Amino acid sequence: LVEKSGIEAWQSLDPKTLLGDEADSYVKNKDTLDVWFDSGTTHQTVLRGSHAAQSHFPADLYLEGSDQHRGWFHSSLLTSSMLNGCAPYKALLTHGFVVDGDGKKMSKSVG
Repeated sequence: LVEKSGIEAWQSLDPKTLLGDEADSYVKNKDTLDVWFDSGTTHQTVLRGSHAAQSHFPADLYLEGSDQHRGWFHSSLLTSSMLNGCAPYKALLTHGFVVDGDGKKMSKSVG
């Protein structure tokens, strides 16, 4: 379905396409299950899905800030281990953060 209609298929799909005559018995939910589950399964949707021709699985490197150790890196490891029997990356590289003159982390919300 996603391969045919794109990542927005769920948002634009008529429920009858999936459920047929029983569609009126269900309510379409557009909430995110869990942000870490969603991001943690990108190895399936990107590396093995939409960009499979331009990439390979597992990825050579996952690169993110150190705040992602218990976020994206961990959820990716758990979901890929379950689905594929291995990590979705060969290596991890984490970086620090830009800080101001007082050593406080800079971010979009700070300016």
